[in-house]
Amino acid sequence: MKLQHFATLLVLICSFSADAQSFLQLEKRGTLKTDRYYEGEDLIFRLHGDETWYQEQILEIMIEDELVLFENRVVPISKIRQIRNFQKGDFWRGLGNKLMAFGGAFLGFSLLGTLVDWELKADTFYISGGAAAAGGLLRLIFNHRTYKLGKKRWLRPMNLEFSKSKA
Repeated sequence: MKLQHFATLLVLICSFSADAQSFLQLEKRGTLKTDRYYEGEDLIFRLHGDETWYQEQILEIMIEDELVLFENRVVPISKIRQIRNFQKGDFWRGLGNKLMAFGGAFLGFSLLGTLVDWELKADTFYISGGAAAAGGLLRLIFNHRTYKLGKKRWLRPMNLEFSKSKA
């Protein structure tokens, strides 16, 4: 019983000493799914009027001014026009990896089968090559996802604070 009281007290102490989290939230109209980009994470973005992709670490998010402090620049959130995310499509990239591994394993086991007088046919190469090609194509197609900000998607600065106290 004393352990439960100690654990509860420890959780309460940690919750009061926790810092607030500031992050950028990518939202889409009509859905509850959001992507969050926290301070310290890398963000790949493109600005209005610029064709260059920038990949920089978010150092600070200034909520009131709606600015993002990166390593080399300060950018107003309204000037960001596209965001690129390489974590999306993990399922399809994973499936591509598995198909490529299957193709290699199928060819390997078929070649090992020739040691015990199993006949190697053209179908073996079709199956293993087709699986490896399909896996490579899935990895290539679902490499990244690009979000265009505008009417359907927007980026919003968020701050999760328990209390507003200025010291």
